[in-house]
Amino acid sequence: MKKDRTEDMHFRATPEEKELIRKKAKKAGLSMSDYLRRQALSKKVTVISPEIFKEYKELCGQFGWYGNNINQIAKHLNGGGDQYTVIRWLENYQRDLDDLIIRFKMLMEKKIAA
Repeated sequence: MKKDRTEDMHFRATPEEKELIRKKAKKAGLSMSDYLRRQALSKKVTVISPEIFKEYKELCGQFGWYGNNINQIAKHLNGGGDQYTVIRWLENYQRDLDDLIIRFKMLMEKKIAA
């Protein structure tokens, strides 16, 4: 469950400190607020390369695409659609998803090694 963040906090920094924090937050793919909150609360901040982040976003998009297609299959079946056609679709999706999972695991290994 998302927490409502209603409290506003301020602190002073030099222009150089502000720029350094901004760069670190950007490198971590976080807003300055999220970055500072995680640092202050001793939560892990993982810095990943822009290339890995881009690939991660692409994989997430592909997983989302398959999720949407699975929903369409459910609608097809609920509407009395042909089961055998759906079986062929799912077999193809399974192969594709297996490939996506392998790519995702390889990406996570790259992230850890980075």
